[in-house]
Amino acid sequence: MPFTPLHMGPALVIKAAGGRHFSVLVFGIAQVAMDIEPLVGIIRGWDVLHGWSHTYLGATLIGIAVF
Repeated sequence: MPFTPLHMGPALVIKAAGGRHFSVLVFGIAQVAMDIEPLVGIIRGWDVLHGWSHTYLGATLIGIAVF
């Protein structure tokens, strides 16, 4: 996963503020799921790494799927 670990810092801040209304585990799984597309792109040498999974619609669908 290219940059997923960088997202966990802000997630911990949100968890502190959101309490039981925010799951760091679900957030982490969603980040890994989103980064599968860029990982495949890196391996295959695609010109565009951040496609549909990094749009509002794609991220929402992935978030719903992992929840």
